[in-house]
Amino acid sequence: MITMNEFEFEFVNELKRLGFKKSEVVAAMKISQPTLDSRLKEPTKFKRAELSKLIDMGFKMNGIDAEIKRRLNDYLKIAK
Repeated sequence: MITMNEFEFEFVNELKRLGFKKSEVVAAMKISQPTLDSRLKEPTKFKRAELSKLIDMGFKMNGIDAEIKRRLNDYLKIAK
């Protein structure tokens, strides 16, 4: 049985909405398919530039917003 986390589910829905194939996203992000798959399973592993690229491509995901907020909060805690 294959299970998807919420981030993966959102990603698949956005692929459909935007009319992209995973291979197109991989090419645009300049990463491999296995790398994308592992990042989708563990969104905290996404690099900032990769998240930005998804946003630039039109992805609108709560998961991306949540990851950016988490990183900002971590940064602000360190900056204190």
